[in-house]
Amino acid sequence: MAGMKWIGSGTDLALFERDEVDTLLKQEPLKIDAWSETILNCRGTALLHLGRYAEALADFERVLKSDPGNITTLKQYSAALIHLGRHDEANISLDAVLKREPHNTIAHLMRAEALESLGRYGDALAHLEKALGTGGGDRSTMHRKGTALMHLARYAEAATAFEAILDINPGDTVAARGRGEALMHLGNYAEALGCFDRALEEDPVDRETLLDRSRALERLGRYEEALRSIDQVLQAGTGDAGTLTRKAWLLEELGRYAEAADCYEALHEADPGARGDLLNLGIALATLGRYEEAAECFRQVVEADPGDLFAWFNRGRALERMGQYTDAAECYMTVTAGRPGDTGACSALAIALAELGRHQEAIEYSDRVLASDASNAAIMKLRAEMLEAVGRHREATEAYERYLAASPDDRDARMALGMALERDGRYGDAIRHYALVLKGDEHDVEAWYTLESALAHMGRYEEALECSNGIIEANPENQAAWQRRGEILMWLGRYTEAVTCFEKVLDADPMDTLTQRKFGEANEKAGRYEEAIAAYARVLDREPANVETLYARASALIHLGRYSEAIKSIDKIVVILPEDPAILFMRGAVLEKAGRYDDALASYEKALQVAPKNAAIWSATGTLLDALGRYPDAIRAFDTAIDLSNGDIHAWLCKGIAFDRLGRHDRAIACFDNVLEAAPDYAWAWYLRGRAFDRQGKFADAAECFGKALESGDLP
Repeated sequence: MAGMKWIGSGTDLALFERDEVDTLLKQEPLKIDAWSETILNCRGTALLHLGRYAEALADFERVLKSDPGNITTLKQYSAALIHLGRHDEANISLDAVLKREPHNTIAHLMRAEALESLGRYGDALAHLEKALGTGGGDRSTMHRKGTALMHLARYAEAATAFEAILDINPGDTVAARGRGEALMHLGNYAEALGCFDRALEEDPVDRETLLDRSRALERLGRYEEALRSIDQVLQAGTGDAGTLTRKAWLLEELGRYAEAADCYEALHEADPGARGDLLNLGIALATLGRYEEAAECFRQVVEADPGDLFAWFNRGRALERMGQYTDAAECYMTVTAGRPGDTGACSALAIALAELGRHQEAIEYSDRVLASDASNAAIMKLRAEMLEAVGRHREATEAYERYLAASPDDRDARMALGMALERDGRYGDAIRHYALVLKGDEHDVEAWYTLESALAHMGRYEEALECSNGIIEANPENQAAWQRRGEILMWLGRYTEAVTCFEKVLDADPMDTLTQRKFGEANEKAGRYEEAIAAYARVLDREPANVETLYARASALIHLGRYSEAIKSIDKIVVILPEDPAILFMRGAVLEKAGRYDDALASYEKALQVAPKNAAIWSATGTLLDALGRYPDAIRAFDTAIDLSNGDIHAWLCKGIAFDRLGRHDRAIACFDNVLEAAPDYAWAWYLRGRAFDRQGKFADAAECFGKALESGDLP
């Protein structure tokens, strides 16, 4: 027997079984008398019944040493080995029995049991079928056959085997349940459910069958019924943590997350060390929008196990939902550090960084995602947005175009692409994309607005006006659209129509000072100065220090020749902007028109103190001095203007006129020559040159100049 013990130590017996069988059958017998053999067999059998298997085995061994071919003793010996768990040796001894009695049903069944225990279900099945084939098998053997087939994953045959039992005994609950399990593996959940229901008819509270039934119902999507089966198990007091966990899963499938959370909380209280329950509780709480509690659950999980990257990720999600993007980003970074290729974590991190305004880092993590998942549309879009945010407009447009190739119906992305193209100076391409948006929805007011703006920027005002028509047709009460339309009409020089647009806005909101200001400007440009002045006055009633409106009012008053009132508006500006040379210059010009020359000159001189290198103010000062008869002073002013402006022909012309009035005709002619050198067709300069020659009595030269004046064009 030493050899049998050695083989039973774990070595593959299949290599040696036949030799061992031959040894059993051929070993030299050790003689004992027949009476002793009978007594040993009887005592061994009694010991078997008493469960004293080792002692029984010793008796059978003594018999077999004397009579190795004793089949009855070999069977009893094998039974003792099976009870002792020495299945390898039992298999060998039963092989010896079957060599002598190949149709011995009991031996086949015993050997099948030994082989089943060894996990050799294919071999066990062969012996079970032989037992059934000899007609010696019963329903128990048929059960074992079905079970062996299940172990071999031969589920269709197993289902057939169990069905055969049910044909014999329809009330066999074990067969019904076994067939149900086989059908579950085959994906035939409805028929499996019928089997479990059949089993429960005999035993309505059988725990395992109720659990199997709930699984079938779950696969069929009948979660409420599955939940009722689970509750039956729990109510019977036969549930365990696994059953309660399954209940939580079903509740989640039913969207009953609060109840699921209660289950996970009960599981966690029962076993605080089970981090899986705490993790599931956190997920359920997050689904309920209870992010703070969820984040705390995940914190406890990662505190206990810092390597749980799934918990880190979910904690990041909860923190992100709470708007705590910095902490969320740190969680995601922990995940990406542990799993650099985790595209989900990289995506979440990119989004959190974008929310934090850390655009460049968001781009870098987006690139990591796209390197392994080039078709990730959400990250393609985010990357485009981030490139635009950092001012990389050309790259942003390329990124948006790649995204839209995959998601052509994303209206917002197409609008964003258009805006990026505008910022890149590619208005024509931008307009094309806005038009595509409108092709999809002609009532998209924002797209009409944006297209209108792009067309206006390109100076395509007529087309912009067509966009305005589309906006107003969609919503005639859209005040912003009417205002924008008025602005476009202003650009087109259609001031009267613009006035009508601004009126519509003011009818709805008379306090809109910006529109009131534009209304005044449109009236002024339409030549309706009184209406313009009235509009400016309404603005100034609310904003008395509005410099632009004070200036515009003064301009309209000047057009009406109401210089004194204009000066009052300008004086208000001077109080606000006492050092503004343009305002001081304007004040001087209006005073001059009002005939207040000394005041005008004083205003010009003050402007020159502020801006001594302003050629236009020097030229205006010279013109006023000339009008006052202060010709030498005027000439000096014109000289300064000429020096500052690199030879302004108007200053040269005025300087020539001043010399002519001083009777210094040669100097006047020289000035006019400078003018004509720069502008040979300047008729007025030719005329003044001819007058200077005429005063010198140089009539031929004068006649020639007058002729040039006539040839050059109309005189002023």
